[in-house]
Amino acid sequence: MGAEFDFYKEAIRALFNAPACVTWVRGADISAIVRELGGNEQGLSEGEFNDLFEAYEMDADEGVALISSVGEWTLVVELTRYLGIKHPILEALSRSSEALSLAWTVELDTEFGYAAKGWVSRSFDPFQQGTDYAEPEHLRWANKYNVTARNWQEDWMAAAFTVAERISGIRIDRGWKEQRHLILRVGDVFQAEEAQARPDLILKEQMWELVSRYPHIADIAADPSQERLNEVKLITVELTVRAAKLEGPLIDRALGAIGQAVWGAPVQELHDELAVMAANYLAAATVVLEDGGDVLMPSFETDWGRLYMKHYAVQGVMAALRLEDYRGLLASMEYGKLVTVSQRKSNDSYRLLRILGIIGYYLANGENSLSG
Repeated sequence: MGAEFDFYKEAIRALFNAPACVTWVRGADISAIVRELGGNEQGLSEGEFNDLFEAYEMDADEGVALISSVGEWTLVVELTRYLGIKHPILEALSRSSEALSLAWTVELDTEFGYAAKGWVSRSFDPFQQGTDYAEPEHLRWANKYNVTARNWQEDWMAAAFTVAERISGIRIDRGWKEQRHLILRVGDVFQAEEAQARPDLILKEQMWELVSRYPHIADIAADPSQERLNEVKLITVELTVRAAKLEGPLIDRALGAIGQAVWGAPVQELHDELAVMAANYLAAATVVLEDGGDVLMPSFETDWGRLYMKHYAVQGVMAALRLEDYRGLLASMEYGKLVTVSQRKSNDSYRLLRILGIIGYYLANGENSLSG
């Protein structure tokens, strides 16, 4: 009964290499879904998964959503706006039958919602269910779908996608991702607008105080031009690598490539070598993993924790090599948070990653993140 969980544990972060909101809708027609997403059918066209990344270049009232029909279900994927997880919309999408949604951010703010016949009957933080603060009522509900407390502890994201598959019967895999989909664009995204001056970068007072102790980051915050986005990406990866005490010629080569803003096909061979390194760390960590060990909260206090930190750090380096500036920053930062989360009270690394995320958002979008 664990095949789905094992699949998602291995594959889901490669399939979704950026934070997203995924919504499963049963029984509703496409036109109704489009309306709930704030669009119209004139905004629909055929496209591919990577078209979603256009959303990062859009205004707050605009967006892109992938819409994919699988039998009586429809999948909706969003990288911005996250309308599917909002309760009024989830309820509206479920009126004819049922709907569920899973959303997560770079900072691991996560939510899982389930609605039927226009009522949200289940809403919880899936990340929390893998921690000491798990909520028994939600664990019992998930257990109806043979997703256990241990599954949540091993990998909250794999557990959440497993629940979704067991409700919908839909496997989210590379075959699904690479097929053609409907792409909904919302807003007058093609109308040329007069360039507007950027607002000043906003950081909270304590963030400015922390940044002032790190000259390179302070320099970027003082001069936050879009051209410096790759610097933020490199700093993020370097911070993660240091936190995991990861080193060696292969890592040096990778950091050099990132520093030169090289990504994608030109560094595929380097990426593949790193993939072997990551797999080796994961295999070694699995051998010494202790019962009850929280793989999403690794620390240097255990052998398996040190190995998992190195595994996640290599994954962060790989993400930066695989994706261009902003997408690479987002993906590598998620792994960086996993490496540094256990140290968040003992050093600056975790807080610095959050600040780098806010600066990166500003550089990429020309506006301040709401989390700033």
